[in-house]
Amino acid sequence: MKKFLVALLVAAMSLLSAQAWAVQGKLVWKFPYNDRITSGVALSGHTLLFGDQSGNFYGVNCNTGKVIWVNHGTSSIVCGTPSVTAHGHVIFAQADGAITCVSVSNGSRHWRYVPNEHDDMHEVDTHEALTDGTTVGGGKVFASKADRKLYAHSEKTGKVAWKYTVSDQGVRNAPAYYKGLVLLGEYDGTFSVINARTGKRIGGGGAGGALNTPTVSNGVVYYSSWDGSVNAVKIEGIDPIWNANVGDPITTEPAVGEGLVVVGTGRGYVVALNAHNGKEVWRYDTTPDDGEIGAAPLIGGGVVLAGAVSGNIFVFDAKTGKLLHTITGVDGLSFDGLYSNGVFYFVSAGDVCAVE
Repeated sequence: MKKFLVALLVAAMSLLSAQAWAVQGKLVWKFPYNDRITSGVALSGHTLLFGDQSGNFYGVNCNTGKVIWVNHGTSSIVCGTPSVTAHGHVIFAQADGAITCVSVSNGSRHWRYVPNEHDDMHEVDTHEALTDGTTVGGGKVFASKADRKLYAHSEKTGKVAWKYTVSDQGVRNAPAYYKGLVLLGEYDGTFSVINARTGKRIGGGGAGGALNTPTVSNGVVYYSSWDGSVNAVKIEGIDPIWNANVGDPITTEPAVGEGLVVVGTGRGYVVALNAHNGKEVWRYDTTPDDGEIGAAPLIGGGVVLAGAVSGNIFVFDAKTGKLLHTITGVDGLSFDGLYSNGVFYFVSAGDVCAVE
């Protein structure tokens, strides 16, 4: 019996160890289509979703990288990360302010919002440009626009439901959503909690620098700032949990997983904090060969994957921060990626890559 328990323990430890080493940094496929990919990637079932600088939007088989369908849009850049709905649609934004909803199964258009064409608020806004993507929740689509407003659109029709005006410095990233609340980080450091039904601000907080896109996990919102701070706030009651400072401007939204909150900085550091108390667990300096970390690190399978705007992509053991692999032949992480079933999907130098 004792020998059996020892063998069982050894097997369990081997399994845990194997998890962290499961990602070998092997390129499964690369998607260099007709044009440069300019958005983050989303996943619905086996369909990977993203767009390019010419306004085309793709549905691609995540296992093979082969095109399933293409929605040929306008010439405006697809930006931000697409939003997958619970009703079989995906919604994507373009730099000219257009927002389009298409079918995940075949790419057919369900609706398309074009500034000043479908606005039933009887206002004329000439600066509805977008620099980031959309967020979906509670039957609405939320997007931050260059006219210093957060827009709420109907998920069914695309029509504008309400607008919320932010500070004079505006907002340059997408909001987050959680149970009837929109969570927004503004460029002047203001963090706002907004009622998703009415568009009214009901609380918030802030930091000493521009805020990145908030991240929601298990009822907690994490937001990072260019002043080097990371905040964790319990959404119910808007109750602060912890605040930490990594000592360097944070240039990415927080990545949450494996009990960690991981951020990238302007000087090339990857920093992992304990998600429960904000204490630093490990950090890695990607310099001098690499520079600013421009896209959020990815977490999954016991590892953290991160890369500078231009340079290598690094794979770390999530618990220890030990460098496991360096992925060469790529050019950093460009936009939001994801992890699913042992594979990381991300955009590097305009190509979508699948790495296991």
